[in-house]
Amino acid sequence: MSSTPRDAGTHATPSRLVALAEAIGIAATVAITIMLLRSLGGLGGYSGEIGLLLALALATWLIRREGRSWKHLGLVRPDRWRPALRLIPIAYFGVFASIAIGQLVLVQGLGLDAPSSSGNNIEGDFWGFVVRVTVISWGTAAFGEELLARGFLMDRFGRVFSGSRHAHIMAAAAQALLFGAAHPGQGLAGMIIVGCVGFVFGLVYLKANRNLWPVILTHGIADTISFTLLYLGITPS
Repeated sequence: MSSTPRDAGTHATPSRLVALAEAIGIAATVAITIMLLRSLGGLGGYSGEIGLLLALALATWLIRREGRSWKHLGLVRPDRWRPALRLIPIAYFGVFASIAIGQLVLVQGLGLDAPSSSGNNIEGDFWGFVVRVTVISWGTAAFGEELLARGFLMDRFGRVFSGSRHAHIMAAAAQALLFGAAHPGQGLAGMIIVGCVGFVFGLVYLKANRNLWPVILTHGIADTISFTLLYLGITPS
């Protein structure tokens, strides 16, 4: 199986209250940035990406203040790649199932609005497609969101729930809740579906012994496929 983050237990960790405050502060950084930029216009279309980058900068500072780095939260080469890569199709199936079941229950069953993709009208736009795949799929989404949600937030929530019987699962659920809430542009159904996807990624991260590479690769592949379908003009019925 994938390697455990190196020296994970040799550095000081924050108290439960501090860990909770830091997790909330990171989520608030993203939310406030999005609201401010959208209200001011101009960079509002990039508010999510800018908020994510600011939150990553803050998280990096908090981690380094403890004498740690991102490798302690899982951004490290697995000891064995083959077991890590085997988790990718499992994770992707979980993503596909979350989206399919969410569409069936939330949209068709409860009548909620379908998740919006209006900000990604890239049908036939080759350079728009290239930018979204390189900058978003493999940049802010695959690396940025996984570092922040599965890496930092799960680390903090793991501390918050430490001592509980199901602390790891509770940490995965808590970060998934914030992960979904950070996608208001997708509508209520989209936020719930994204939260479910985040929970799947959290479980895969735990299965990989807290190594981030399986979820980074799955996230990048899933978003690349989504943008490819949008570029080709193929949308869910």
